Amino acid sequence: MDSTSNSFDLRQVVGELKEFVKNRGADFQNRPAAPTSDQLELAILASLSGGAKNAQQLINALSVASAGAFTATSAQVHPVLASLEANGLINAEAKDDRKVYSITEQGRATIDQAATADAEQPDGDSPAAEKPNGAPSWLGFDPHFLKAASKLAPVISDLAQTGTRQQQELATKVLQDARHQLHKILAQD
Repeated sequence: MDSTSNSFDLRQVVGELKEFVKNRGADFQNRPAAPTSDQLELAILASLSGGAKNAQQLINALSVASAGAFTATSAQVHPVLASLEANGLINAEAKDDRKVYSITEQGRATIDQAATADAEQPDGDSPAAEKPNGAPSWLGFDPHFLKAASKLAPVISDLAQTGTRQQQELATKVLQDARHQLHKILAQD
């Protein structure tokens, strides 16, 4: 790729987006509290519902889904994975030198139950991502939203790394439209 070109570079934008997400949490004066083990379990299940992942991929997906507000550590994730496996909510399979985790039907049912329970809360329409002090918090997430969000970053990364210029230009239009639509959703009463 010619570095002197004035054309749009999706790779640069993706790099800047990753850096923004990584540093976003530092911008908040009152950082959200770490999730409870139940919340971490649901976040892991939601991430796995998008496809099998190893522990490091799960940690990365959780960071992206929380917009950088929370970065799980191996010490936090591995005990939760062991518990989820022991309870039959996920399966673990050795691939090369890593364990790869996948969600079971029982795990999917757990996500659906959590989403149903959240929707039935009397304050279900209030902003789940806001704490009383106004600091953002991803802990009240909708598991289906987390699943959808966790699937976006890998596709953008793939487009940046292997997409043709034409594919990147088409993706740029889709991303711009999606951003505008998301702002419209946020602006709704």
